[in-house]
Amino acid sequence: MSIFSENMDYYLFNGKLIIKFFIEAKPLKSDKQTLKLLHGYPELHSTTLYNKQDFSDIKLIVGDKKFCAHKAILANHSLVFATMFKTDMRESIENVVTINDISAEVVDCLLTWIYNNEVEFHHDTIYDLSYASEKYQIFGLKKLCEKYLYESLTVKNWVEIISIADKCNMENLKKMIIAFINNRKEILTPETYNELKNLNKMLILEVLECFVTPMTEIK
Repeated sequence: MSIFSENMDYYLFNGKLIIKFFIEAKPLKSDKQTLKLLHGYPELHSTTLYNKQDFSDIKLIVGDKKFCAHKAILANHSLVFATMFKTDMRESIENVVTINDISAEVVDCLLTWIYNNEVEFHHDTIYDLSYASEKYQIFGLKKLCEKYLYESLTVKNWVEIISIADKCNMENLKKMIIAFINNRKEILTPETYNELKNLNKMLILEVLECFVTPMTEIK
């Protein structure tokens, strides 16, 4: 006779079987800001549908290049696409998104991330990819761009990287670069001064303050 049969009276209540169990719930490992902005939906990838016409309901036009895509997948990753497709914007009605400020190569990288959760970083395209992730509010990709830029940071390229961080609203990266250059007057060369001219005035002041004021005094 089984243990269940031997203890039948314990499990039955008024002739009904009662099953007791515990459920342990854990939060998804996803960026909290992303989840909040996308109404609680985590980033879902679909490796079999990238640039396939199967079930495609939107086209991205970049110059003479066309990418087949899916509204649901794009909206799942991007608050901008989600808003675009939920309203009566021209893109939603015509099922075409024309992109004039990003190259086809970068859009390909963007979609590869969205569909396949894969991305390859290159120095020549990192700014445009960072810009694209900011423009379309793709937070997972933007975080990876920030990580790549920080890991690439040197005393020779910090001005270029802080410029990218400023233009793409990467505030955490800016703070890390400020900490990196703090009070290191030796990296303020004549070449650096020329590069600083390309930054916005507020950022120039913030940078120069690092070379005259110890970090503990900067509020």
